[in-house]
Amino acid sequence: MIPSKIQVLGCLAVILLGCSSGPNVDGVWQTPSSDTPVSLDALFPGYDGRLQLALGQYGKDVAGTLRLYTTAFSLSHQFETCPCVYVERGEFQGNVFTFSFEACGGNRFIGVFEKGDDGDNETLRGVIQDEKGVPLTEELTFARVGDDNQILEEELNQGCPAD
Repeated sequence: MIPSKIQVLGCLAVILLGCSSGPNVDGVWQTPSSDTPVSLDALFPGYDGRLQLALGQYGKDVAGTLRLYTTAFSLSHQFETCPCVYVERGEFQGNVFTFSFEACGGNRFIGVFEKGDDGDNETLRGVIQDEKGVPLTEELTFARVGDDNQILEEELNQGCPAD
């Protein structure tokens, strides 16, 4: 049986719509270097520094890492006590990115961030809260580093060091 033109066009439309690259959070996001270092003492005692999210999005699901740096975004400036945690149960829907993570001390936290644009960069703005929804940070802002074509694969594949 030969497919009709309508069937072929319908299949083509499904393929094209299914592969569209709508709003996403793929890539590397960092707290701006020019801002005051972020204090996350409630989550990581003694931490004052910079944050980086390296994310991969698969439909609405998001996976990746949250890395902590002291003064600069380089492996030699990682926060020694807890340099990295895995993004768990990440989801991006309706311009809101939510995820949970387990801090190195074993406590669980939730990030709730809204994707936006500050005129120069795409941003994620929000807070980190405890499991009951109580905010533990002031508003945090992450900016996307480069665009999808400038993000290096090794930035997405760093993973967290083994204990």
